[in-house]
Amino acid sequence: MKPLVFDATPLIYLGKINLIEKIKDLPEDKYTTKSVRIEVVEVGKNIGRQEAFVIEKLIKMQK
Repeated sequence: MKPLVFDATPLIYLGKINLIEKIKDLPEDKYTTKSVRIEVVEVGKNIGRQEAFVIEKLIKMQK
């Protein structure tokens, strides 16, 4: 199987519609970059985006 590589926009929108948790059920390896993590999680948390906290938890689970 080919790995899945996530950019910021899909992560943000999946978080907004509460489907981000479904990503962990996919069998493929999942990747994102440090800059995407910063944009989605750090900046998102700083401006109060709820999905940023869920995405951060998901990213930590993948390590």
